[in-house]
This record gives sequence, structure tokens and C-alpha cells, in this order.
Amino acid sequence: MVWFKTYLNPGNGTPREGGTPLESIQDWINNCDIWIDSYRNNEISLSKLAEFLGISIEESKQILVAENIEVKLGILNKAELEEEIKNA
Repeated sequence: MVWFKTYLNPGNGTPREGGTPLESIQDWINNCDIWIDSYRNNEISLSKLAEFLGISIEESKQILVAENIEVKLGILNKAELEEEIKNA
């Protein structure tokens, strides 16, 4: 509930410090789209996506499945390992 904390304690949060709860929720939703696109484009890992969303890895998987995005279940070769290390 970061958006409510930001609203209740103006100046103690990030995007749009002191914004209304609705503005904070809209910011979070916009960031979710960015983070999910980053995962889809192999720019971030599943664990990083979960961290950004503030949910568990299993919950992140459920979101990806709901959005018809392939859940990558591990590293299959050396090139993927090097890419994963670079994105971590």
C-alpha cells in the first residue's frame, strides 16, 4: 500500500510525492505495464518482476499467464545464463 503511505506522508515517497491515492495507483499501474513489458523483452528476470510488483514469484507467474505471456522457467543454455547475469 505504498500509494496510501505516500499520500498520508507527503514528501516521504517517490513518484508524485504527496499525490492523491488515485494518482499513486495510476502511477503503479503504469509502472506495472512497463515492468511486464521489460520481462516480456527479457530485460528483467521473473524474480526482479516480482520484486518490482511487490508480490511473490508465484503471483507474478499468475499475472503473466493471465496476460498470455510465456513464463520462462529457467536457463536453458550458456547464452541465456550470461543474459540472466547481465539483467540481474
